[in-house]
Amino acid sequence: MDEIIIKNSNHLIENIDNSLELKEEKIIITSLLEKSPVIFLNEKGWSDASAGNWDPNTRTATLIQDIHATIEIDIDNVILNGNNKKIEGSDIGIGIFVPHKNKVTLKNLDISHFSYGILYERCDHTKIVNCKTNHNIGPGILLFNCYNNKLNNNISSYNSTNGFSLSNCHYNKIKNNIIENNFNKNSDKSSNGILLNSTHNTELDNNKFISNQKYGLLLRDCYNADIKNNSFNNNTTALKCDYCMDIYVNENKVFNNLANGIKLCYCNKCTIEDNKVYSNSYTGIQLNGSNSNEIENNEVYNTNVGIELYFSNSNTILENTITDNKKHGIVLRDNSFHNDIIRNIISKNHDGIYLSLAHYNKVYENTISYNINYGIYIYTSSINKIYNNNFINNTKQAADILGNNSMNMYDYKCGNHWSDWTSPDDNYDCIADKPYKIEGGNEDKLPWIMPNGWYYNSTPRTLWLYLNKLLNNLK
Repeated sequence: MDEIIIKNSNHLIENIDNSLELKEEKIIITSLLEKSPVIFLNEKGWSDASAGNWDPNTRTATLIQDIHATIEIDIDNVILNGNNKKIEGSDIGIGIFVPHKNKVTLKNLDISHFSYGILYERCDHTKIVNCKTNHNIGPGILLFNCYNNKLNNNISSYNSTNGFSLSNCHYNKIKNNIIENNFNKNSDKSSNGILLNSTHNTELDNNKFISNQKYGLLLRDCYNADIKNNSFNNNTTALKCDYCMDIYVNENKVFNNLANGIKLCYCNKCTIEDNKVYSNSYTGIQLNGSNSNEIENNEVYNTNVGIELYFSNSNTILENTITDNKKHGIVLRDNSFHNDIIRNIISKNHDGIYLSLAHYNKVYENTISYNINYGIYIYTSSINKIYNNNFINNTKQAADILGNNSMNMYDYKCGNHWSDWTSPDDNYDCIADKPYKIEGGNEDKLPWIMPNGWYYNSTPRTLWLYLNKLLNNLK
C-alpha cells in the first residue's frame, strides 16, 4: 500500500524541556505552528479508513499497514492494536499523541524516528503493552500529568532523550520492560533509561536497564516507589534518586555499571535491601546528603568502594556482606553523623571501614576480617563508638589518627575482639588482662579474647567463668 500522509492537526508540542538540570518537564500544547501529517482516531473510527480496521463494539482499532504520520487519539476507552505494523516519522512530530483521554490502551506497536514516540497528556488509566519505541529524538514514551499508568513488556532503545519519561504521574506500574542503549550524541546532553519526575506511588518490577548513557533509572522529587527485581547492567550509573522519600530498592541485580551502582542524593527514609551490587567501577551504594535511610542485607563486592556515605546522617548499615572491593568496604566521610554500622561481614577489601570527618557514629557487632590494609582506619573523626566487633587477621587491625573515639562501652564492660590479642586472661572473664594498643595512640581497654565474646554477657557469670576456665584448660 502507499504511504498514508494526511495533513492537519489540532495540537502541537510547542516546548518540552528535558534538561536534566531542571526538576520538571514543561509541556505546552497549542495550535500547530507548522503543519504535520496526522491521522485521527475518534468515535467514528479512523479519519483515513485505509489506516486500519475499527470495531465499535469492542472499541478496538487495528492497523493494517505501516504508517508515516502521527496518530492522534481523540476518544476514551479505546484499544489501539498496532498489529506489529510500523509507525515511522522523519525525526519530527509525535508517533502517537493522546491528549486528555482516559482508558486508552496501546499495544503491539513499533514506533520510530519521531520527536516523541508516544505522548500521553493528562490521561487516566493508561496502558502501553508490548510496544517498541526506538530512534526517537525525545523520549520513546512520555507521560505527563497521567494517573494509573501501566507500561508492560515494552522495548525502548536508541532514543536521544530517555527511553521513558514520566512527569507528575502517579500510581504507575512499570513491569517487564527492556530499556537499553538510550544515547544522545550531542556532547552537552545525555539520555537515561527511565526518568521519573515528581512522580509518586510507582512500582518498577522485573525491568532490564542496559547500556543507557547516563542513568539506567533516575528519580527526581518522587516518593513511595517500589523498585524490585530489576537488573541494571553497563549504564554509567545504574540507579539515582534525587530529593526523594520512601523509596524501596529491593532484590535488584546491579552490575558492571561504569560509575555507581545505587546513588541517593538528598533522600530520606529510603530502604536499600537484598540487592546484589557488584563489579561497578566506582561505588556500589552511595548516599550524599541523605538521612534516616536503611541499607540492609545487600551483597556488595568487586567494586571500588562498597558503601559510601557523605554529608549523611542517622542512616543504618545493617547485615550486609561487603567483600573484595578495591579500596574501602564502608566509608563515612565529610560530616556524616549518627550513623550505625551493625552486624556486617566486611572482608578482603583494601580497608574494611574508613572514617574521615565522621562523628557520633556507632560501629558494633561487625566481623571485619582479612582486609589487605586496615580493618578500620579513622582519621580526623571524633566521638565515634567502636565496640563488640571481631577484627580477624587484617594486615593492620586498626588506626585512629587525630581523633577522639571510644573502643569500649564501659556501661556494659565490652570492647572488641582482636585476633592477635587473645591472652592473658588470668581471671577468666573472657577479657584480656591488658589493653590492645591501636595505631595513633588509642587503645581498647576491654578486648574480648574470643570472637563474639559479648554474647556471653547474657550468660550467668558463674557459668561464663566456668566455661572460659574449661576452654583454657583444654588448650
